[in-house]
Amino acid sequence: MKKKYLVLFLICTQIVSVSAQKLHLAFSDSIIEKPFNIWIKTFDNGVFSIKDSFLVNNENKQNIYFNLPNYIGYIEVLKDNKNAKNGIGIIFNPNEKDAIFLFNQEDIKKKNFLFKNSPENIRYNILIDYMDKFFQKFGEIRKQRNTLNPFDSLYLNKLLHTETNQDALYSEMNLIVDSILKVDTTLFTTKLADLLKTPCSTSLPSYKKYFDNFNALLHYHLFDYVDFNNENILNHPFFYDKIDQYFNLYCNDNNIQNGIDILMQKASKNEKVKSVVINYLVSYFLSNKNDDLVAYVYEKYGELCSINLGAKQMKEFSNIVHTQVGSTIPDIVLYDSKNNMQSVLQTASKNKYTIVYVWLSSCSACKTKTPKLVEQTKPYLNKGLSVFSISLDENKDAWFSSILKYQTEKWTNVAELVTLQNSSILPKLNIRATPKLFIIDNKGTIIAKDLYNDELNSELKSLFK
Repeated sequence: MKKKYLVLFLICTQIVSVSAQKLHLAFSDSIIEKPFNIWIKTFDNGVFSIKDSFLVNNENKQNIYFNLPNYIGYIEVLKDNKNAKNGIGIIFNPNEKDAIFLFNQEDIKKKNFLFKNSPENIRYNILIDYMDKFFQKFGEIRKQRNTLNPFDSLYLNKLLHTETNQDALYSEMNLIVDSILKVDTTLFTTKLADLLKTPCSTSLPSYKKYFDNFNALLHYHLFDYVDFNNENILNHPFFYDKIDQYFNLYCNDNNIQNGIDILMQKASKNEKVKSVVINYLVSYFLSNKNDDLVAYVYEKYGELCSINLGAKQMKEFSNIVHTQVGSTIPDIVLYDSKNNMQSVLQTASKNKYTIVYVWLSSCSACKTKTPKLVEQTKPYLNKGLSVFSISLDENKDAWFSSILKYQTEKWTNVAELVTLQNSSILPKLNIRATPKLFIIDNKGTIIAKDLYNDELNSELKSLFK
């Protein structure tokens, strides 16, 4: 779990009174010398969104109200800067009509706090304190595991020891969660109890029949305690932190798609939860620059789901979707080496198949793959294959020299002749590295991409058999 969510409550002293689904904030300062803004953030599809703001002054400092209809869960209160990453974290529960927290501007700087008449937040902050200690111990165990030497004669013994300690730590945390949160079942925090628990062989010995290591167990069972039918889990960062933890610690390149399937199978129990999880995963893998997994999530689970992302991520997502196999490639229109205007889609329409090849003369991988591509495509250039070569060179002489060097005169050679930073090709074709290769049919539909050497040979033979 990210540290920032573990200390949000250790920020200031507050007054919050909840009545009829209204959040009531008040400040205890005797004098507010300069008016300031208070902002409220809640969760919307797994990300914080600004709900409302209020200008605080001496006249209204005791009566700051925010309407929060149909909302129960985690809220952040921000002072002055609505774009701040971290605010003051509280649990809003409309059933706690007498909940009181005292805000004081000076205490905000000192990170002091005081709770009155809010069993919800008192209980929650006891939990936060335990979790802070838990993750300190957890970090120590993971650090120890990561420093083990696989060539140590006792490596497996030491590895088993760290996993046993990790298992025991989770078991201890499960007991603490139960003891703290099962006291009052009406609390929102109590409803999150199972979300915070982790399966372990200490508490469920039957797991030992099927797993001989703890990480494998959690790859398949980390979400076993999570009630995906409870939509309130969407209103707390614990849920999203658990997803992050899963993909960071209990999945790797070999089984991450399987991990996505495991999570989505559980999330599909509730349509709203499923939709939010899909959006969160798309955003998560976009942030991690993993285009293949963005496409995997969308193509397998998200095509019937509304994708809600920020403007920047939505553009990036759209570029990824439009450059997947089965999509129509975005048209590229540029001048060729003979100063004629050329279009990818028009070129494709005149041929059975077209290879769209994006490269750069100074790219080391391109220097290796381009000569091979020239040789592989030669036999098919008179059988209905064309090559639409897009150079990312900004220097015209370098571009012309590469055409002569690799003897690509029979290709359609185009270039934008701008810096990579100003290239419109990179985002349009979602290019993160060169070279990039697409095979399209005469309608511009992408039928394959990133095939080289033997894979490309096999594909061309199949297409022109």
